[in-house]
Formats: sequence, structure tokens, C-alpha cells
Amino acid sequence: MDRQSSGVAGTVSIRNIGGIAEQQVDLARGVNVLAGNNATNRTSFLKALAAAQGSEAVSLKGDTQSGSVELTIDGEQYRREIHDVDGSLVFEGSCPVPEGDREVAELFAFLFERNRAREAIRQGSDLHSVVMDPVDTAAIEDEIATLKQRRSQTERELEECRSLQQTLPSLRDRRDALADRIARLEGELAEAKAEIEAAESTVDEQAEETEALDAAVSALRTAESELDTVRSKIETTEGTLDHLETDRSEARDELDELAAVDESELADVEAELSRLHEQLADKESMMNELQNVIQFNKDFVAESEASVAMLSTAEDAEPAGATTESLVDDGDGIVCWTCGADTTRSQISETLDRLQAVHEDLYGEREQLKDRIETYKDRKSELESTRDARERLEGTVEELSAQIERNRETLSRLQAEETELQDEIDELENEIQGLRQRREDELLDRHRTRNALERDLAEAVEEHESVREEIADVEAEVERIDDHEAEIEQLTAQIEELRQRVDRIERQAVDAFNEHMDAILDILEYRNVDRVWVERRQVSEREGRRTVQRNRFDLHVIRVGEDGSTYEDTVAHLSESEREVTGLIFALAGYLVHDVAESVPFMLLDSLEAIDSDRIALLVDYLQTHADNLVVALLEEDAAALDGEYHRITQLAQAD
Repeated sequence: MDRQSSGVAGTVSIRNIGGIAEQQVDLARGVNVLAGNNATNRTSFLKALAAAQGSEAVSLKGDTQSGSVELTIDGEQYRREIHDVDGSLVFEGSCPVPEGDREVAELFAFLFERNRAREAIRQGSDLHSVVMDPVDTAAIEDEIATLKQRRSQTERELEECRSLQQTLPSLRDRRDALADRIARLEGELAEAKAEIEAAESTVDEQAEETEALDAAVSALRTAESELDTVRSKIETTEGTLDHLETDRSEARDELDELAAVDESELADVEAELSRLHEQLADKESMMNELQNVIQFNKDFVAESEASVAMLSTAEDAEPAGATTESLVDDGDGIVCWTCGADTTRSQISETLDRLQAVHEDLYGEREQLKDRIETYKDRKSELESTRDARERLEGTVEELSAQIERNRETLSRLQAEETELQDEIDELENEIQGLRQRREDELLDRHRTRNALERDLAEAVEEHESVREEIADVEAEVERIDDHEAEIEQLTAQIEELRQRVDRIERQAVDAFNEHMDAILDILEYRNVDRVWVERRQVSEREGRRTVQRNRFDLHVIRVGEDGSTYEDTVAHLSESEREVTGLIFALAGYLVHDVAESVPFMLLDSLEAIDSDRIALLVDYLQTHADNLVVALLEEDAAALDGEYHRITQLAQAD
């Protein structure tokens, strides 16, 4: 990035924000310097510019109920109206920063004195949470779970397709065999019909006998076909009955293995849980009341000490005051706030120690009650689960029994139909046998052969068509194997990318901080600071009743001793200037890792007074190489050290 780009980056118009009544300022591309003494509305201007970019950490001018800030960038105009409604600020309008990016802007672009990233360095608090707060890890975990579920479903579908693929050779063999059988049956049927036609042309028979025989044969074919259908249904029903009885037997065995739930025990467990919860509530109430008493006594002692100090001061001013002398001479004497008796601060302190011990005992009893509650909750869940399982199995047995009874009734009905059809067939065969006495046995046999061939051919054609359809369905499923494999590969890649996203952000944040911290320390030349760096490591933490692994960032300070040797120090021992620089570089690392520059037009920098002028100039030079547009508020003497090419904003409107 150039040291100072040319042209206007944007125009900001402010009304009734902070100490500014009305102000319009053109901001240059690159670095903009707000130079001025204290109380010249530099911070108010920066707060207004932050509000124009989505921040809500702003205040209205004291004598107004509304204000506004307007930002024009590259021909696009954004305006936010701010109203005081019952003591709370309400924001309306638009800004260039999307709502989802405003949190990272507050963390890493709006670098005011109380910026959270800078505060984390000053106070030695959790750096990891600052960098990772903008990352919705819960949403990532949910998305991973959804993708894994989709992948498992696709894997099951792929396995089914591969299993179906293995059946194709046998299905095709079966189709070809049926085609051969159909061709053979068609040939045999044609021959049988030709033989019947030839035989009938040589037989001299009365028309009514021929009609009777044809009718009997037709009826016999119908009855035999119906009998085959009924027997097939009987076979299917018997198979269903076997499966149902097996399932019912297994369900009964499973039911026998489950112990009956003692409802009285369950009631006792629930009663005990209720009692334990009441005890827990009592303990917590006692703890709260005791804590209030402890705190009140501490405050009482503090107020007493303050009173004695005031009286001592009064005695120095008026030595003749008898009342003051008596109070001061009393030493530790205090009037008890509960009974009015005289006591001492040491006696109250001893009482406070005893009360604190009682409070700690109550805390231990409360934790024991919580453990007992968890134990009874587990037992209640176990009893309810067993009871639900028994109820489910009992319902299953009852439903299976009903199905078995229905199938037995169906079987009985089918067997009756079978008997009736068999009787009908026997009668038809007897009738045909009688007709055969008047016709040649050969002709009747040929008719029967033809009937059998026609029936076999119809069955073969139907089965052949069914196999062809099954093959087509299987081939369609097999064609999806490549799609399933590609989808599984894609889902696996997405899952891995999501798993690595958090890790990648953590590594990038650490690398960015360490790289830029090394660079800025070389530039600023702090005398005995050799290195300030962040270490990413995993720690075990308790989360409820289980231990989980979490990542954390540890900040290390390496100093150089008088003899040139290095040793590790703490952040608390850094100078205020060193801490401020470290906080700003930590914010810069977050700014780069979360690509803040893509959505936030201006980085804002305030409260640099702890850093000397020359180092401020070097620091601003370094930051402007990473931020497109930087607006920094400085005192006049600090601003004087900066490059003269940087755009100066020296006159800000004052409040009326």
C-alpha cells in the first residue's frame, strides 16, 4: 500500500453527536490525522465515524434527543438516525458495514481506549475468546453434524446400490432363462393346437357334446387357476403367520428379560427428588442471606473506619473538641448495628470469619445435594426408560397377537375356499371323464396339455416382464453409484473444511500476531524487550461433569537482561507504552485474520498518549500498510512527528 494515496476516501457529516453540534469533514485515502489538544472533540468525531459504520457505542449531544451521521463513499450515501427513547438509543437507517460484520469491526477496527482487544492485553485476560468470538463455532458444529448425517444416509444408499449391483448377473440369467422357456412353450403350444385341430377334423361328434366338453374344460381351467391362486395365498399367509409368531415370541422373550418397574420405587425417587430440590433451595436461600449479612458487616466496618478517620481530621483542626477526642481515643470501639452494644472491629472481624466458615460449609452441603439430585435423576430416568420399554413391548405383543388372529382367520377362509375349489375340480374332472367316454382320450389329453401350456406360458410371460422391470430398476440404482461416491467425497471435504476452519483461524491469528509483533518491536526498538509472542496450546477444562479439551492463547514476554541473557517476564511488567503497542498489534492480527478491511472502510485509532511521539509515528506508518483508510486522533505534539504527507484534520466544530 502507498504511503499516502491521493483522493477523497469519503465525506462524513455529523449532527448532535458527543460534543459536536454540526460538522462535515472530507476524509482522504490512507491516513487521516485528527490533531488537537484535549477536549477538542477528537474522540466524539471518531465515535461518530464508528457509528456511521455500524457501531452503537455513541452518545448524543447532552441537550438533544436525536442526532445523525452521514457517510458518503464512492458515490454511495449512508445515513443513520439516532434517537433517545426513554433513556435508550434507537438507531435507524443504513451503513456500509453488514450487520454480521459489526462485531468484528468493534473488536478490530474501532480501536478506542476501551477496545476489547486492547483491554485483553492490558488486563491479561483471555485472548483466544477475543479472536474467536466472531466465529460461530456452535453453528459450525451443527453444520458438521448435518453434513455427517447426510453423508451417512448417502453411504447407506451407496451400499444398497452396490448390493443391488451384485444381483444383476443372476437377474439377467433368470431373464434369459425365462425368455428361452417362453420360446419353448410357444412352440409346444402351437404344436398342441395344431394337433387338436387335426384330431377334431377327424372326429364325427354331435355339436352339443363338443360344447359341453368345451364348457367343462373351460370351467376346469378356471377352477384350477383359482385353486393355484388360493394355494399361493395360503402359502403366503402361512409364511406371514410364521414370521408374526416368531416376532411375537422374540418380543415376549425381550419382555421377560425386562424387570417389572416398581411404581412405588419410582414414586419414592420422585418424592426424594422433590425433597432434595427443596433442601437445595433452602441452602441457597441461607447462603444468599448469610452473604448479605457478611457484606453488610464488611461495609459497616469500612464505614466505621472512615468515620474515625474523619473525626481524627476534625481533632487536628479543633483540638479543644471533647467529643472528637473521646471518639478517637476509643480506639477500635464500635457500636454493634444489631444490638446497640459496644464492640470492636477485631470482634466483628472474628464474627465475619465465623460467618464465612458457615457460608463455606453451606456451599459444601449444597454441592453434596446437587450430586445426590443427579444420582436420583439418573435412577428416575432408568426406571422410566424400563417402564416405557415394557409398555412398548407389551403393545407390540398385543398388536402381533391381533395380526396373528387376523391371519389365522384369513388362512381358515382360504383353506375353506381351497376345499370348495378342489371339490369343484373333482366334479369337473368326473364330468370330463364322462365326456371322455364319448370322445377319444387322446383329444381330451391334448386339450389338457394345451391348457397347461397356456397357463405355463402366461405365468412365464408375467414373470419375464417382472424380472425385466426389476433389472431396469436395479440398473437405474446402479447408475447412481458414481453420484453417491462423488457426493460422499464432497460431503467429506466439506466436513473437513469446517473442522479445519476454526483451527485455521486460530493458527492465522497466532502467526499474524507473532509476525507483526516481531516486526514492530524491531521498528520501535524497545530497550530490553527481545520478543512478545503468542503460543497456541490445548488445555483440559471441566464442563459440567465431563472434561473437555479447549484451545487457548498464552502471551509470552521475553526480555534481555543486563548481561545480554534472555528471560521470560509477564505482561504486567511491560511498560504502559509496550502494553498499548502489544494491544494494537493484537487488534491488527484480528483485523487481518477476519478480513475486516473487506467490509469496514475506516480503521479508527484513539488514546495513544501512553506511547511517545516518535514511536506513534512509526506505529501509524506500520498500520497504514495494512489498513486502506486509517483515522487517528493525536495530541498536537504527537501529530507533529508524523509524515507531513498525511491528511490533517485540525478544526472540529465545538458544541454550542
